[in-house]
Amino acid sequence: MVKNEDEQWELGTGLTTTAKAVAAASAAVGTMAVSVSAFAAGTAVDFTTLSGAVDFSTAVTAVMAVAAAVVTVLIAVRGAKFVLAMVRS
Repeated sequence: MVKNEDEQWELGTGLTTTAKAVAAASAAVGTMAVSVSAFAAGTAVDFTTLSGAVDFSTAVTAVMAVAAAVVTVLIAVRGAKFVLAMVRS
């Protein structure tokens, strides 16, 4: 190993350590891309048995009821402020 002008270590092949690291990283990314595309070519996993057993209708109804109550209070406050502003002027 010898240092070149850029203060990087040159290895036996003449490539710097930075170039070797880039080459290794790109090879790893290429390998992952091939394995991901091979996995994507297979059949999709079916989650209907898991998602079909869950029923969120009561939770959604409760959340919407709370939201409606909050909106009602906000409208009442805004209306009261409007009426008070009209009375004052």
